[in-house]
Amino acid sequence: ALVKLYASGVRMDARVDEGDYETYGVDHQHGKLVELFTGADTPVVSVWIGKNASGSTSFVRPSSGEEVFRADVGGRARYDRPPADWRQRLVLDADPEKMARILVSRGDERLVFSQIQGRWVLEAAAFAADAELTEVLAKALGRLRVLQFQNPAFEAGFDAPAADVEIEMESGERHRVLLGSRVDRGTAFVKVDEIPEVLRVSAQLGALLTLPVSSWRDRTMISIPTPEVAEITLTEQGITVAIEPADTGWRITQPPNMDADQLLVARAVEAITGLKAADIAPDLQFSPTGTRLVVRRRDGTSEVVELGAREQVGEERLVRARVVGRSTVYRIRETALEDVRQAFGRG
Repeated sequence: ALVKLYASGVRMDARVDEGDYETYGVDHQHGKLVELFTGADTPVVSVWIGKNASGSTSFVRPSSGEEVFRADVGGRARYDRPPADWRQRLVLDADPEKMARILVSRGDERLVFSQIQGRWVLEAAAFAADAELTEVLAKALGRLRVLQFQNPAFEAGFDAPAADVEIEMESGERHRVLLGSRVDRGTAFVKVDEIPEVLRVSAQLGALLTLPVSSWRDRTMISIPTPEVAEITLTEQGITVAIEPADTGWRITQPPNMDADQLLVARAVEAITGLKAADIAPDLQFSPTGTRLVVRRRDGTSEVVELGAREQVGEERLVRARVVGRSTVYRIRETALEDVRQAFGRG
């Protein structure tokens, strides 16, 4: 940002004084000298940055002159940063699409995520892995940015780490990320490769690496590209509402003479065609209520979701659901279903 700012020279907004350097902080004792070189020994830009003026402007003085100006070069704090603040904070830059495997060791537990033809799978698992969640983990690891560098001796729980991660790239290159067991003010602490410092990072990474195995189970109930949809129906309390694609947007075909709120319906269609449960129910108990969603493809095949009982889980209201043809019992957030009902005129 500084190079871009100074590359075209410094544009002075106003001349404010001449000769009085100390009052404006542009003297050798209080000022900050900023110089831009293009290869020669003599800088092409050389100015002293003084005190804050107003807004994003500061007092400046060209080092070759005696006049003091006001210029939009940012506040003085921008130039008072300690050397450590200029350090590269992207400590791991590994393309998630070129990762081959992510190995996560947590005590005696070992999770091995492999990327096969662009899709993530969890090896030796009794269930299909949530590819979308695994992609989030791969991106969090691959684009690992530091919030703060801590002293190498900083106590962050590496004697008993929460997770030990090894990243294998397609090229054979390997990276190691060690997650400390300490959590502080919503952040996590890691060590990366041979970097000596303890690194304070986003709490998201710590949360992902400590998820229970069951959380990696795929929660996708429906996954149909919108152009393949021929019709969607919602049946509730014996009443069926059907929508289908129109020349522009969607139209309600049942019941007749009912107008569709295009914005609400578009959102509902997006939610239904990519329907994902909040979690997997801990058991297979399911009692259908008669409410069901049916998505019919243009090729004639359909996906049918039956809804069951509501239940309180922590602070959330969830609804049990089942995809016809599968034994898994899912739980969907009731708020998501309310939006769908509203779009179908059932809210």
